[in-house]
Amino acid sequence: LKLKDKVKGARRASEGASSGEEGLKQKQIDSLRQKFLTNNIVVITPGSIYDIPFIASNSINYTLRITLNPQFPHKPPTLQIIQPQCHHNLLDDQGFVLPIANEALHSWTAHAVLGKLAHEIVQLFVKDPPTIRGMVPANKVSINKVIP
Repeated sequence: LKLKDKVKGARRASEGASSGEEGLKQKQIDSLRQKFLTNNIVVITPGSIYDIPFIASNSINYTLRITLNPQFPHKPPTLQIIQPQCHHNLLDDQGFVLPIANEALHSWTAHAVLGKLAHEIVQLFVKDPPTIRGMVPANKVSINKVIP
């Protein structure tokens, strides 16, 4: 009888932790929806992948993709500019936002706020837009030379 009670207790604790994790993840997703409003978020895969389209100060449309990995919220989300292909000192070659772009991303904890992080990243790129690959920035125009 005591062994059965221990097994049941362990199962309940495990289920409680699992539902607690889902609750924390859902709270993070809700913070994203609150920051951007539902009509500004494209749900690619519920609970995992979200796209946020935005227009930068250079009047170009960009899309920030937020991917919540299976260990989220204990591991940070991945943030990537997926459209258009571009360059920026805070992006790697595949368009992933580097951790140095934002303190919350750099030192992510389960209690960081996803909506706030995403909003700050979007605002960063609105003010200082990435350069579209193949386009020459106005301040780098030279005869017969295209910046990669």
